[in-house]
Amino acid sequence: MGREVFKASDRCESRANQEFSRDGVVWIDTPGLDEDVRGEDDRLARQGAFELADYLFLVHNIRAGELDRYELDLYRGMMARSWDHKSRMFLVLTKIDQLNQEDGYRVFQRVQAQLPGITVVPVSALRYQRGIYEGKEKFVELSGMSDLLALTEQLKRGLQSSRQQEIAHLRGEVRRQLQQRINRLEANLAQREEQRYERRCRFVSAVDQTLNTVAAYG
Repeated sequence: MGREVFKASDRCESRANQEFSRDGVVWIDTPGLDEDVRGEDDRLARQGAFELADYLFLVHNIRAGELDRYELDLYRGMMARSWDHKSRMFLVLTKIDQLNQEDGYRVFQRVQAQLPGITVVPVSALRYQRGIYEGKEKFVELSGMSDLLALTEQLKRGLQSSRQQEIAHLRGEVRRQLQQRINRLEANLAQREEQRYERRCRFVSAVDQTLNTVAAYG
């Protein structure tokens, strides 16, 4: 961004979805997960993910190790709701400068195994900023930020195609759900017609039996 936009710390800084626009991209910062006991922050996060965003960048501090059970359940729930989650969801591992290479790679592999098919991008904002401010290309390279920026540019170029695919999928999903509803209504109608026919048959049978009884007694 060129400056600090969304404040980040070890405690929750966002209580509502925040937006920032730059170079034709609107970035949405959602509230931290599992901070509000009422679950309101998670609801807003899910709204930002499913109703507003084309792409989802999940951010995880590499110092925390692998994803915990709450994060994993939430992210897998997101994956289950998104038919094309492998091309829409990405996990950004931050602060890679704070672990040695061996430990960092171990966490990277474990997180990848937890979310199969999801692209994981390890980055260090500290290395990137130092590389930019001090003119040290090696720090920029080691920061991983170039990979993340390249990914966002690639996603921007494919945005229209991605949206058209999403529209086509949603249309197909609407048609599928509509057909399912029609099938249920038709099945319900057929069942009611069958029940109506059976009641009519029982009624006619009862009337015939009554008339035969009356006739027998002359």
